[in-house]
Formats: sequence, C-alpha cells, structure tokens
Amino acid sequence: MKKLQIILLFVFTLPSFAWATSGTEEYLVVNNPRVMSFEYTMGNVTVGNPEIVNFKADREKKRITLLPKTAGTTLLLVYDSNGRQRDAIQLTVYPTDPERLLQQVRKLLRNVEGINISRLDEKIVIDGEVILPEDKERIQKVVTNSKQIIDLTRLNPDTNRIIAKKIQKEIGLDEVNVRSLKGQIILEGEVYSKQAKEKAEKIAGLYAEKVINVLDVREIPNPPSRQATIQVTAHFVEVSKNFSKNFNFRWNPVPKISSTGSYTINPVSGSDNLTGAITGTIDDMLPKLN
Repeated sequence: MKKLQIILLFVFTLPSFAWATSGTEEYLVVNNPRVMSFEYTMGNVTVGNPEIVNFKADREKKRITLLPKTAGTTLLLVYDSNGRQRDAIQLTVYPTDPERLLQQVRKLLRNVEGINISRLDEKIVIDGEVILPEDKERIQKVVTNSKQIIDLTRLNPDTNRIIAKKIQKEIGLDEVNVRSLKGQIILEGEVYSKQAKEKAEKIAGLYAEKVINVLDVREIPNPPSRQATIQVTAHFVEVSKNFSKNFNFRWNPVPKISSTGSYTINPVSGSDNLTGAITGTIDDMLPKLN
C-alpha cells in the first residue's frame, strides 16, 4: 500500500518593525541640543532612557529636538504615522565635545612630524614615531591637560643613536664610548679621574633623562691628553709649457724710460732757463692671462 506524502507550506507574515531602517549612531554633548530631521511623517517616538537624552517631537515639521542631559548611551526609536518602525538610532552622550578636542590637539601638535591624531569614541589617540625628544615632551604636556587624550607615541630608534653620537662628541674623550639601548644612554669605557666621570654624566644628562654611567676610573700620575696642534692646508698649482702657449700667459716686468726737455732765453735780462723731466713706466708688473 502506497503512502501519501503531504507537504504543508506555512507562510508567516512578518511584523511591521521588520522593515525598519538599519540602525545608526549619533553622538551628543551634555547640554548641547541637536535637531534631527526626517523625510516621513512621524508617529510614535520612544527613547530608552530619558534621564540620558530627552526629546521634543515636531511632527508638522518632521523633526525631533534631542536634549542630552548626562553622559551615557541610550536608544531612540522613531515610527511613522502607520505605526511602522523607521529608525533605530543609538545615542551616545559625552561630557565634552570630542570633535572639538580633536581639532585643538591637532592644532597644538601641527608641527610635530611622524604622528597620527585620531578620535576613538570620546578619546583622542596620538600614535606614531617621534623623531625629536623635544616633540615627545611637547606631546606629554598636552596629554597631562586632559584625561581624554591617550599618548601611544614612541621615539624613533634612529633618534637615540643620533643623540648618543652627539653626546660622545660633546664629551670629547676618545676613551668614552656612548651608545643607546632601549631608550637609555649608556656611558662605557675608562677615564682617568672622578671629575671626568662626573663631567661625562652631566653632559649626557643634558640630552637624555635616563643615563647609565658604567665608566671605570683608573687614576694614573700622567694621564694622556691631547696636545695642541697646528693644521696647515696648502694648495699647489702646476702650469705646463703648453698652458703658457695656448693661453698666452705673460709676465715681463720691463720698465720703459723716456725723457723730455726745453730751453728758453730772455733777450732783455739775458737770463736763460733749462727745464726738463724724466718719466719712467713699467709695464706687465703683474702676470696676465688672456
């Protein structure tokens, strides 16, 4: 005997809220009202926690005025005139305006290279590699003024090496070696007095906050020192005969001497005068190059 199989199809009708628009997020600031406009005629409006955000609905103008009262998060549900849910908006209230704080931090640190300033909810995050230690100190001063600013910056590894070389140059002792390790400056080597050790540490302290001084002191009667030296720089120029022929290099300081004279007589007094002058000219006193 054959069995008859019956397949029953059930059709369910989804409730009206299934056609609601996707949820959105909006942030508000305490005591700063916000007006939101809608394209449809509003019906019922509900807010999850009126202690965080209250509202006033103007159905004729299709808008809602949000009144944030205290920091927190709540949900705003908006229905149309047919009773269908159209919007589900998550409202987050901050004690201060994070967007305004973001612009202020960017303005204060606009000359600092290698960093990125962004907003994460109500927090302002500063991230990246800072090249100069002065810029790192500047960022730390900005961060201390607000609990909403997070500093994730770090010094560039090349910066520490550059600082180490500069410290070694300022110390000026060949027996002192300066290197950087994990953001700290290490002084190594051997000096010949306690004063030299303390001087090296003070110089390093001007450039870095964390200085590890492991210099050994070996006192001897006549420690080596740098003697005063004189540096002489000389330039030699050699001119061949072909150069003289091709470029007409002349130097012939030969004087040319010439003389002039005149004789006059007065027939009344009988006196006579003899005048004259001797002149000499020297050409090519300095070498010439045509």
